[in-house]
Amino acid sequence: MTLDGKVVGSTASVAYGHTIGKILAFAYIKPYAAVPGTALEVIIHGKPRAGRVLGEPAYDPQSLLPRTDALTEPAL
Repeated sequence: MTLDGKVVGSTASVAYGHTIGKILAFAYIKPYAAVPGTALEVIIHGKPRAGRVLGEPAYDPQSLLPRTDALTEPAL
């Protein structure tokens, strides 16, 4: 991960968050760069991507977003 061209951290795990429709990266970030809202550049599978430090969990606690399991018919 880079901030203003300087390496400030590294990812520990990367996965697609189906409930929010975005790629999520769990990372170790230097404290000065770990401020919520900070824009970072993250290399994922060799490609640079825009990232942002989150200040709260990346999920839908009130279940306001549509879920893929709601689109399937119930098993009888």
